[in-house]
Amino acid sequence: MNLKTTFTFLLISGYSFFGYSQLTSSDSVLLKIRDEALKNSNAMNWLSELTDIYGQRLTGSREYYEAAKWIADEMKEIELDDVHFENYCSDCRGWSINSFNLEMVSPNYMHLSGYPLAMTKSTNGIVSGEVISIASFDDLDALKKEYSGKIRGKIILLGEEIKMKSLQDTLMIRFSKETLAAMDAQLKSQLENPPLPELLANWATDDRSDKDFLAFLELEGALAVINSRPMYLGVFHPDGTYYYKNDEFKPLPYFTIMPEHFNRLYRMIKRHTPPILRINLKTEFYNEPQNNVNIIGEITGNDPELKSEEILIGAHFDSWHAATGATDNGVNCIVLLEAIRILKQIGYQPKRTIKIGLWGGEEQSYLGSLAYAKDHFGDLNELPNAQSKKVSAYLNLDEGAGSIR
Repeated sequence: MNLKTTFTFLLISGYSFFGYSQLTSSDSVLLKIRDEALKNSNAMNWLSELTDIYGQRLTGSREYYEAAKWIADEMKEIELDDVHFENYCSDCRGWSINSFNLEMVSPNYMHLSGYPLAMTKSTNGIVSGEVISIASFDDLDALKKEYSGKIRGKIILLGEEIKMKSLQDTLMIRFSKETLAAMDAQLKSQLENPPLPELLANWATDDRSDKDFLAFLELEGALAVINSRPMYLGVFHPDGTYYYKNDEFKPLPYFTIMPEHFNRLYRMIKRHTPPILRINLKTEFYNEPQNNVNIIGEITGNDPELKSEEILIGAHFDSWHAATGATDNGVNCIVLLEAIRILKQIGYQPKRTIKIGLWGGEEQSYLGSLAYAKDHFGDLNELPNAQSKKVSAYLNLDEGAGSIR
């Protein structure tokens, strides 16, 4: 992704919201934006600091809070106004990995490439067990009848052999201008989302659909669960379980491994040579509500009558725990911060307030942005309040990398 192109486009396209027709046509202002963006950009420096130094930013974790403090300090350094935190969850627990190891030790040795899912418990020290295959937990009653009393000390391989994506496949597709024009001409979206309250309720159910299955495995004495998902060769994609509140279920040790390794274990079981794995996982749960914050800053408007109105820009700041959250969604946080830095640096003084919000808890059904909307604009089931009518536009950057079109 070309960061410079993206935030330059964001700045230029955003002028239509400010009512500055004379500035939109002013070559001098646009040249200042372009000159500052292309010659003095701090985007790549910030992105490296955020991803390489601060890294993972799982909701509720100490790592998230340390990164939040850092980016708030950067906002203050570029002299944004009213930089502050807003708590979005008082009972979202924290979780961190201290160490883990995952190996096959029989019939021969292989180190498995994988990662624990978020919010899973530790093993009881180093444990070893035979791997058995369970294709699905869709019919939990039938599964209980078949496996009750048979899985103590076992490690569950969840799923069937995975068809991997070929490296000969197209890794990414960029829409042509013609395709985008055809999309733009459509009067109705091809995808229809249900109303937001219904959507959130569905997510709450779907995200916890494995609870009874995992509880049954632990009750029966299983040691761990291993799954995988279709990915390109050499790639695995752990995310997490969605039990993130203090009083919620804590799953037994649960791992995602590379599909090549998953398929080998699966084939060995089908050939009646079940592998034996050795696992060690040390995780930590903690209750630190101060970690659960949205990061807010602004350029306060300079018009006495219009400065109470806002242009709001936002991106989610949290990530999963197994990588640095660069594409999802650190790069977009930095694009927005760089855009607002440029406006400060060239001395741009908007009539309306330009506010940036970096949201936590996006991976947990939008906890952070929903809390902000509720606190500032009213409850989801209520009519929007007067403050909500002060927001002229909201520009959101999410879904990984890519230019604003």
